[in-house]
Amino acid sequence: MRKLTADQRHYRKRKKLARKDFIFVPRPNSDKRSVQVTRRAICIRVSSDVFELLDRLCEHYGKTKQDMVTHMVNHSIKQYQGLHDGRAFLTRYCWPERLLKGTPEHRRYAKNIEKQLNLRITSTAYKKLQCACVDLNYSKKRLIQQLITAYAKDTLK
Repeated sequence: MRKLTADQRHYRKRKKLARKDFIFVPRPNSDKRSVQVTRRAICIRVSSDVFELLDRLCEHYGKTKQDMVTHMVNHSIKQYQGLHDGRAFLTRYCWPERLLKGTPEHRRYAKNIEKQLNLRITSTAYKKLQCACVDLNYSKKRLIQQLITAYAKDTLK
């Protein structure tokens, strides 16, 4: 069996970490640990108008694209998760299984796709987006496009 390259090992490590929602990371200059949210990769194809709106929003707020999309998903989509009972640090939310495992009944594919966004959003935002897709019967692409246009409409006047 061949040895994996350094990039392959790094990719597998990141993919394995993305399965978890939260991880412990050591604090600098201390013996204690902190809890950090993991990030999951998502690929979304959007129109060039929406891509430009996202660029303008990122410049306005001084954030990266993945941080801006994460912020929009966390603050604009209703709450699907409940707080987890117990004292577990790494299990903070209870997600409805039928929404996480399900798929939208009828997907519509757009024809005017011009730009591709490869983002690493937080696992909380990813699960919230997945639940909203199944609940509203939209694709992730359509939800993200609607969020960006609505957020830009309110912010950039």
